[in-house]
Amino acid sequence: MKKKSIIMFLLCSLLLMSILVGCSHSKRSGDDVKNNNAELTEALKKIDGNEFKLSDVTTFEWTTGYFFTPYADKKGIEQTMRIKSEYIKDPVDDMEYQIFFINNNKIVAYLNGKDYTDFYFKYPMAINITFQKIDPETEFTVTKEMDELVFEISNLNSNE
Repeated sequence: MKKKSIIMFLLCSLLLMSILVGCSHSKRSGDDVKNNNAELTEALKKIDGNEFKLSDVTTFEWTTGYFFTPYADKKGIEQTMRIKSEYIKDPVDDMEYQIFFINNNKIVAYLNGKDYTDFYFKYPMAINITFQKIDPETEFTVTKEMDELVFEISNLNSNE
């Protein structure tokens, strides 16, 4: 009987430790995304020049990304990226573009157009196109409109 109690105690302890480790990892992942967003935002505010590559302003690891127009809905974004995440939202206005940076099929950073006042991304408008796939080598031109930096994709690639 005593042996069964010890085994049950050990199993319960292992289960509790697994849950705690899982929760702290999940929180840490969320903190990483927030930190990456903050670093990226600060780097974009400091852009000085006429163009830049995304690899010049991202310090985190990512392999692919998606730039969605303000008219892309949450369901369509999830289907395009094949990812469900708390960071994907339905847009609420015409300035709400969304840019997601992906690594190992997880969002590692994102930008939402309505959250910033110092800069914005201008999406290359085309009929019936709601997203543009991007990568670290995607280049943007930089202009200034009414004290805001404006970033626009300069080397469009085809969506896959």
